[in-house]
Amino acid sequence: MDGERHKAAENFSRAAMLLIRQGQEQRAASLVPVLGTLDPALAQKVQEALAHSPEDRGYGSEDRY
Repeated sequence: MDGERHKAAENFSRAAMLLIRQGQEQRAASLVPVLGTLDPALAQKVQEALAHSPEDRGYGSEDRY
């Protein structure tokens, strides 16, 4: 993997994990396909995090646990 693709994969992964922490699992899941083309191992980590996250509260949800 070249340097630019590696940086892109890391950034997509970081964004997905942040979205998961914010309760926006659907948005995070939308990043998995492109992440999978860049770095399948990072895509798998995001999918595992999604599988263990609470239910999606939706885009822009103001309700926080």
